Amino acid sequence: MKWKKEDVPFRVERSAAWSLSKQMTDGLREAIVSGRYKSGDVLPTILEWSRLLGVSIRVPEAAVSALAKEGLITVRKGYGCIVNPRRQNVWNGRVLIVVPDGDHVYYHNVLVGKIRSRIGAEGYMFSQVTVLRKPDGCYDFKQLAHELKAKPDFTLLVENRPEIERLLSKSGVAFGVFGKNRCALPGCVANFQRDNDAAVPDIVAHCERSGVRRILQVTKETGGHFDAVPRLREFGFEAEEWCTPVLFEFGRAEGAARGALAAFRDRFAKEGRGWLPDLLVFTDDFVASGALIAMLMEGVAIPGDVKVLSLANTGIGPVYPMSLTRVENDPVRHGEMLADAVARFISGRKMHDVRIAPEYIVGESFP
Repeated sequence: MKWKKEDVPFRVERSAAWSLSKQMTDGLREAIVSGRYKSGDVLPTILEWSRLLGVSIRVPEAAVSALAKEGLITVRKGYGCIVNPRRQNVWNGRVLIVVPDGDHVYYHNVLVGKIRSRIGAEGYMFSQVTVLRKPDGCYDFKQLAHELKAKPDFTLLVENRPEIERLLSKSGVAFGVFGKNRCALPGCVANFQRDNDAAVPDIVAHCERSGVRRILQVTKETGGHFDAVPRLREFGFEAEEWCTPVLFEFGRAEGAARGALAAFRDRFAKEGRGWLPDLLVFTDDFVASGALIAMLMEGVAIPGDVKVLSLANTGIGPVYPMSLTRVENDPVRHGEMLADAVARFISGRKMHDVRIAPEYIVGESFP
């Protein structure tokens, strides 16, 4: 059969926000699931797809490989792709994960990876969309709107974003939100609270036991992950906050570390060490990394000259010659908790709201 462009019921656009291979994967999947291509139909070869769509062979190679893994097609080298009978499609449904552009790349990647593994084991197709901001500050919803047209069985938004929550609510899909704030919009069937402030009582109790009085909470100018200052002041501690800059030309993560490094070095140069409190509390792990380097360069002894408490993510640090006292998020454990809740929903069992909190761990930097 000589395939023509008009025989292909979908197109790919280079100007679209998502990759050509994903566009082809989604278009071909929809054509098969909708019945446009039926069981037993022989589809074009990789080279023919490349010609028909005007793309490099890597695009159809990736798309065909993905749909073969999903059980929708069988690939026969030199012959083309054959559409499988629907009974060979192992997927029971579809779960969509929505991740906003932000600072928590490592945490989100590990978290979503655990959910993907569990959902796949349950027999459900997994899709992920990263929603990016445009230069004007507004979110680009093109790819998300495209994914929502397929009406996933469940959609999970990782981190609160009111604009995205409103879009999900209007789409009519069942969705849940993992973040600090509760979503009460129609369609939201579950809230998974990310409660980083849960460790604050442990911080206060530790300060009381250790006898520290002067505490400086260090965060980045765009905000930290928890806030211990109000509670510390409530219990009579001398607690202040210092916001260090983010050098965005280096990106969010490295920019936060470099900004803290520069701010600490500048302050040491101007004020010496007299400004150091009894305890430094870092509410961002990248800020802590930069500040710790500056203190090593200055020869500050920890915990002799100053005690240190930091936010941390399991598996990524911050790294220091001694163990840090820390408010630690474990994305593997958190991902397993979220995956279990989602699995309950898609299997028809009742899904409860889940509270996810970090662990307070005492190390050598604040014994």
